[in-house]
Order: sequence, then structure tokens, then C-alpha cells
Amino acid sequence: MSKSFISVTINQYTFGIDVSLVREVNHYIDISPVALAPDFTIGLMNLRGQIITIIDPGVRLGCGRRDLSQQSRCVVLKAASELQRAKNSISLNEIIGLLVDSVGDIVIVDEDAIERLPPNLADIDNEYISGVVKLEEHLLLILTIDALLKNDNKKTATYSDMSTLPVYNVP
Repeated sequence: MSKSFISVTINQYTFGIDVSLVREVNHYIDISPVALAPDFTIGLMNLRGQIITIIDPGVRLGCGRRDLSQQSRCVVLKAASELQRAKNSISLNEIIGLLVDSVGDIVIVDEDAIERLPPNLADIDNEYISGVVKLEEHLLLILTIDALLKNDNKKTATYSDMSTLPVYNVP
């Protein structure tokens, strides 16, 4: 049996996202930051009247934050209600966008071609990688979207953190 992945780049790595999870790829990226959001959440974007949360997968993967460029794309994922499978994602019906450096081709691979991730890839956090596929020119690291979107970030702000925020007095 074969599986289809959309290939995306984050830093020098090529990742695969299951095509069945992708709603669309968007070039227009106008993100509004959100205060006190987890460090992997960049902000919110208005997509044809619908507000979606934009996530930087590079932060979760240990590759650092994305810088916007002409090649940057937002991969908009389907909501859990569209997929009929809601696990521990950020929200059951929230639509999420992943900010990536660029988007490549659709890659169709045989499930038998997906191998386990080697333990010596220290640059990225392999908690979010389910496998690897050897392509002609490079490796395709398969992203585990459920783990990537899980809201278990220890760096989320709390009410006690608000005491460190600057105070502005208005006369």
C-alpha cells in the first residue's frame, strides 16, 4: 500500500506531511502575534474570514524559528472534525497552519519504504518524526502531526508570569 506526503523544508531538512491531513498551501502570510502564546505559536492569520493559528514546527523540532521569505508557505491542516479523529491536538475544531521555509512536490511512497529514524540525528527532536524515506537526492523525514500539535509546552505563560510584564502608566 502506498502513502502520499507533501514535502516541505525547514532549515536544511525535508519533511513529509501526510497529504490527507492538508487542507491547502497558502502563499499569502499575514500573521498577527498573540501575547502569552506558547513559544511554538507564531500568531493568528485571517484566511478568507476564518481565523487560524499559525505554528512554527521548527521550534518544536529544535531547528529554530522561521524567517519569512518569498519561498515561505503556510501549510493549512484540516480540522479534527474534518478528519473524524480528534486526539490531543490543540483544539478539536481549530484549524492550524504550519509555517515552513518552502513547499516541494507530492511524494508517493510504498509503506514498506518508510524506515525507522536513525538514533544519531541529534539536530532535530525525533519525538515528532515517525519515520524516514530514502529518496534519490535526500531523505524525507515523516512528521507526526499529532505530536507536533500537542499542547504540552512547558514554556506557556501563566498568571504568575504577568508580574514581570512592564507597567505603563497613562496620565
